[in-house]
Amino acid sequence: MKIFILIGFFNIFCLGNSKPDIIIKKITVYNYFEKQGFTSHSAYSKFSELETAKTPSTLLNNNQTNIFQTIIDRSKEKKIFPGKTGNLILFAKIEDYNGKIHKVLIIKNVIRNFTNKKDYWIKNNDDITWLHDFISKLNSH
Repeated sequence: MKIFILIGFFNIFCLGNSKPDIIIKKITVYNYFEKQGFTSHSAYSKFSELETAKTPSTLLNNNQTNIFQTIIDRSKEKKIFPGKTGNLILFAKIEDYNGKIHKVLIIKNVIRNFTNKKDYWIKNNDDITWLHDFISKLNSH
């Protein structure tokens, strides 16, 4: 009996709520499309450079914002794992409904939130395809 109680507490406290902790108000993507990979640290540092250089950005429309919210809601939330990003990425800022600005890296199969120190791993194949096509479309302009 004690084992079942311990398993229950583990599920409640350690696994927690799998629903992502961000509700998107708006997303702005920097018009920076360098075809190079980054480490987690260099990608985080790049945000300061983009802001200092006043890099132009694009505000996503409501439909795109809603799709991103759906993708994040269906994702698996984990603590950021340092590593390389690959070279098909977007730098973005997400503003939530609390007014908090999140520095976010959008990669083919993960959305990395540097502000909350969380990765949103995308498991749904349709979401991965949409995200890849979205990144490719913005990179081609």
